[in-house]
Parts: sequence; structure tokens; C-alpha cells
Amino acid sequence: MADDQSLVVGWLQAESTWQQQFHGWDFSQLTTNGRILFNMSEEQLGWDYTNIICQTVEKLADSSDDIYLLDLGTGGGEYLDTILSKLSTTRKKLVIYATESYQPNFLLAKERLMSHGVIVIYTNEDSLDSLLPFSDDEIKFDLIISRHTCYNIREVERLLKDGSGMFITQQVDGTSSQDLIELFDHQPKWPFFNLDYACQTLKSQAQRMKLIRAEESETKLVFKDINALIIYLHAVPWMVEDFSVLKYQHVLLKLYHSRQQALEFNSKYMLLQAIRE
Repeated sequence: MADDQSLVVGWLQAESTWQQQFHGWDFSQLTTNGRILFNMSEEQLGWDYTNIICQTVEKLADSSDDIYLLDLGTGGGEYLDTILSKLSTTRKKLVIYATESYQPNFLLAKERLMSHGVIVIYTNEDSLDSLLPFSDDEIKFDLIISRHTCYNIREVERLLKDGSGMFITQQVDGTSSQDLIELFDHQPKWPFFNLDYACQTLKSQAQRMKLIRAEESETKLVFKDINALIIYLHAVPWMVEDFSVLKYQHVLLKLYHSRQQALEFNSKYMLLQAIRE
């Protein structure tokens, strides 16, 4: 068994090269080989977010008009690219916009999505009060989606088409992975953000929108090795904002020596669908 000093040296090496294993918002280099498991299948969550979006677009395609779609916080465009690959029969009718507030991801998204004709727009930091860069008399969207990106429900309401505009979002509960965060003597940054909060905010701040689906589900976030955890904590810096191997080597060593097999933590997600009446 490696001694503690050797373990820390190896972790420092992983930390120094973590960006080589993570680009944009793409965890595939860690998920395809099982080093991180998000456990977000339909069987585990109770819904399939991608299928819900694709089915919604297919229904919208019955209209003779073009379909205007907005993806909030597209990251490096990875997820939107996946959706587009599943919409080959209807893409000719899609007019797609995407926003991104992190400059490196914005550049990746522009490059990745350019061939699809997606208009990627750089925005200010995402928050519950963020304003979207569209005027009232500019574009109205048939569908606005947001996967794990903070959104301003008032802006969503403003930009949806009257009578038919749909909003579909999958969000991470504010207390998700609290057991992981607390290991590093931190607390969740947005503990108030849960399904009840999201529903009540929609009802009080977007009164022309009707909530048609609201669900939540718990699953497990699994790391097969400490290096994968290190990469994850750097890729998602708001979980442990001051994380570094040197500062938290005592926590990492405790995890390494106490684990039986994989490292498992509680995750919680929610799904909301609403229509503008």
C-alpha cells in the first residue's frame, strides 16, 4: 500500500493536469470509464430529460412555423449538441439560440455548435435575477430549456410565446451532495433552492405561466478513485470554493483509508415543466 506522502504527490499531479481531462462542461472522459457515475438514467430519476425535450420539439414540429428554441447556460455546447443529434428529422425547422456566461465555455460552444447554425450569445453571470439579452419586441421562443443552469423565471416568462411557449428545466437541488461538501467543512451555497422554492417562485413571479409538471428524485454520485473526486471538485468550484489538494489532504487521506470500494454521496435533482398561457 502506498504511503501517505506518495498518495499526496500523486494527487497533486492529478490536480496539476485536471484541465486536460475536463473541457467545457464535458465529464465524458471520467464517465465513460466509470470513474464518475452520476446515476441519472430514467430508471434512477424517474424521467428522461433529453427524451422530454425531444418529444416536445417533435410536437412543435407539427406546426408549419419555425421552432424557436433557447438553451440557457449551454456550457461548451455538449448537451445541446447531443440533443441536436437526436432531432435530425425536425432540425430544418429549428432556429436555435444558446447563452453562456463563462468565457472559455462560450468559445467552445461557438466552435462546437457553429455547424448546426446555433447562435451562441455571451451573457452576464447566471443568477436568479439575470437579464437575458433579448428585447421585448425581438424574439419569442417556443421552447426554453435549462439544464443545471440558474435562471430568472421572470425573464423566461417574458421571452416565451403567448399561449404555447414551453419551459423545461432539470435542476440540481441546493442541498445535493451536502454530505460531500460537509466533509470539507463547507455548507451548500444555495440550500434554499429546492422543488418547493422553484414552484413557488414560478407561481409568484411568473403569473402567466402554468406549472404542468414538478418532480424531484434522489440518486447517488459515485467516485471510483480520489483523483476523479479531485478533478470534479475543481470542475465544480462552488461546492468547495477553496479546494486544493494541499489544503485538504487530510480529508482526502481519510477518505482514501476509510473507503471500502467507491465513494458514494447523495444527489438530488428536480424537473419542472411549465407553459405560458
